[in-house]
Amino acid sequence: MPQESNNLYKTINDVPHLLNPSDGQYYPILDERKRFADSGASDCATPEVAEFEKEFDALAASGKKEADLCRYGIFYKDSYQHNFRTGTVVATDIICPQVAGGDFSTIMLLAAGNRASKSVMPWLMYVRQAGYILSLRDQSISKMVLNFNASTLQDYLTEKQIEGTTHQVLSIQSQTFLKDPAQGGQWINLFYMYNHKKNVYSLIYSNEYKASEDEQKVGDECSWGTFVHAVSIHSFRTNPLGFDNTYLQERDEQGVWSNFHLLTPDISDKHQYPGVEINLAFQHPNYGFAIN
Repeated sequence: MPQESNNLYKTINDVPHLLNPSDGQYYPILDERKRFADSGASDCATPEVAEFEKEFDALAASGKKEADLCRYGIFYKDSYQHNFRTGTVVATDIICPQVAGGDFSTIMLLAAGNRASKSVMPWLMYVRQAGYILSLRDQSISKMVLNFNASTLQDYLTEKQIEGTTHQVLSIQSQTFLKDPAQGGQWINLFYMYNHKKNVYSLIYSNEYKASEDEQKVGDECSWGTFVHAVSIHSFRTNPLGFDNTYLQERDEQGVWSNFHLLTPDISDKHQYPGVEINLAFQHPNYGFAIN
């Protein structure tokens, strides 16, 4: 198990470092926002992905819960959704094979939420058998802000052994917190990916905005954990895909971060689309799973 720490950030030799909950170590932060902004234009998003985003927006507007329509996933319990005051973080490894595989033929989304309704959320989307696109959706402005083809992410992908099987993973952190807990009002969304080539955390995206604590705790988005959503409700097979080592952290009214902790059954629930066959490659309640 990793070392316990309630310091999300630490300055070492005048360089800001970010805590990796999987190994308890701090890694330098490399600011790559400009590079990714320049390379992450929406031109790599296909018409199918744009259509999927419209469908997702319609779902949110309809009042239906994502948990009721997801293929399979983990959602936060009511008692835990709002159990933060001035900040919340999710860190996880997204299991992302190069192609969906199997007989999958529509659009599928892997997403991870940090409980704040205005957070930035990674959407890793498979479009049939054409590979995947990583998109970032900033809920504070209700739109996609960056899109990347898999080729852009080579330095961020690594192979990980899970129960004796090798999986390709992408390690991310999505953070939402008040810039100054004493002042309040000004929140910031930050999105990081771990760069395995340089052994650093790359800061990919940030956005500041005004919101109240109550506004961060309204809506279905607060319940979204790690889940797989597909356009088709029919049964299908894929290569194993999902999440592993999902950690959460929250900050109190004094600006003190809790220890990172794994996503466990006492604070989350498993959901599955009714009547649709699901085959699990593995399940680690509730911090990891892969469907295939």
